[in-house]
Amino acid sequence: MTRTALFILGAFFAVLCSAAETDGVRAQLGAALTKAIDDAQSVETYRLTGDSKLDTDPVNWKKGPVWDAIQTKEIAQTLMSDASFLLGISKPCKPRFGVLFRLISGETKVDIRLCFECSTMALSCETLNIRKTLHFEPSRSKWAHWAKQAFPDDAVIQGLKEKDMPREEVQRIQDETLKLRRELEEQKTKENK
Repeated sequence: MTRTALFILGAFFAVLCSAAETDGVRAQLGAALTKAIDDAQSVETYRLTGDSKLDTDPVNWKKGPVWDAIQTKEIAQTLMSDASFLLGISKPCKPRFGVLFRLISGETKVDIRLCFECSTMALSCETLNIRKTLHFEPSRSKWAHWAKQAFPDDAVIQGLKEKDMPREEVQRIQDETLKLRRELEEQKTKENK
């Protein structure tokens, strides 16, 4: 099955399950998480094993560099851009997270786990008790570039492709998702009459 077919299948499931909204990324993340991301002063980097059981324990993480405010702002800006994500899309996959970027804003830590196999990002913030999942295919090249900077001696990370999904393809998938959502809502309305 092609990547586009998987996206459309994921979009269909998202519509059926109403798993994702089509609001902008700031609306999806909420004011508290958005503020923590906007106020971040540094980023810690970690290489994860890709094993969900092992990756729950930070003892198994390989620590990379800590980045300053300049790289932190670049990451935060990418994270807050609607153009960085396929919004309203849910994918039928089980991510294997390989990299974690941790944004630090005072006592608040926002974890960004990345799976480069399915371009899924899991955002979490323990202090705010928030967990969100996004699909980062449109900004994949930036995330892969940052992962390569953080782990220059890791052959798997260095082998990541830095290729974004074309913007036209992103728009087409989001339009199809919206169309399916509207059709489903119309069908529900007719059934309720």
